[in-house]
Amino acid sequence: MRRLSFPDPQTEVLFGDVIPFHKKYKLDVWLPYVAIATVAAATIGILIWLVWFLIHHSYTVETHTIYVESAFTQEVEDVVPEDDGEDIVIEDSILGRLTIQKHYKLGRNPLRTLGIKRGEGGIVIPENDGRYTIEQGIDVSEWQGDIDWKKVRADGIDFAIIRCGFRGYRDGVVYTDSDFYKNIREAKAAGLSVGVYFYSQALGRDEGLEEAQYVLKILNGMPLDLPVFFDWEQAPESPARTDNLPSTNLNNAAKMFLQTIRDGGYQAGLYSYKYLAYSEYELEDFAEYPFWLAEYDTRDFYYGYTFLQYTSKGRVNGIYGNVDRNLFIAPVKSEN
Repeated sequence: MRRLSFPDPQTEVLFGDVIPFHKKYKLDVWLPYVAIATVAAATIGILIWLVWFLIHHSYTVETHTIYVESAFTQEVEDVVPEDDGEDIVIEDSILGRLTIQKHYKLGRNPLRTLGIKRGEGGIVIPENDGRYTIEQGIDVSEWQGDIDWKKVRADGIDFAIIRCGFRGYRDGVVYTDSDFYKNIREAKAAGLSVGVYFYSQALGRDEGLEEAQYVLKILNGMPLDLPVFFDWEQAPESPARTDNLPSTNLNNAAKMFLQTIRDGGYQAGLYSYKYLAYSEYELEDFAEYPFWLAEYDTRDFYYGYTFLQYTSKGRVNGIYGNVDRNLFIAPVKSEN
């Protein structure tokens, strides 16, 4: 029986003649060119990636600091009236009838002057009449996920207050926000003014100091345009280590945090919402600091403020889902 044979995989049988594979397809001629082209393409790819990395990951050291004056001090009379510190009774739309103190150095709610009111989908801002500067902003944390900051800026957002860290309301451990460095770098690169906030669960003076020192370590001299805010809130769930915290402890924690931040070379500010502001904080002790108020459904907070967080359900291009929307409100100083 005739034995069957198969050609060598490196050769090809044609009419009895064996032609080497590399000769038939002229590999010895064009293979060197392929190698050169491959190396060149890889080199170009690496250079393109390097340029992209430098553009998106370089630190911007240029800053256009906005010195934020305390809203509390913006309408202070030259001579403090004799009724300063006296009790007054107000009707709050959410908290009901309250007894608070007149403190002229705290100023008055700027929206009463501006006529800003709540409207469908947010708030209605009147045209600028020259009395106040009004800018649109957001505040964000790792919960917003990946943010396209160029789209955010293109959507009319002027500033961002970015969470740099937080303390756990049960374990009491201090953490860095996982997206802080990325967010602040890309927000600055997109042209937004930036500030930061720390979500506090401090139990008193010592932990307020610890949190401030932690923030200063995170910032490490990084230039900011807006203040570093102390954001103490009631824990979202119970039991929490801050349950039934005496107001004295809260005030001491806030004072220590703000003073330490200011001593570290940064502007410091206080964040709060109506209940805490009226019932827990001694606001007159914080009149020298910019105040950031959270007030969503009403516009009747009695005292003044510089920043207003007016909704937690805002929508901004470049951010998936809801985001806190804010206003920066500052009176225009007369040249006289």
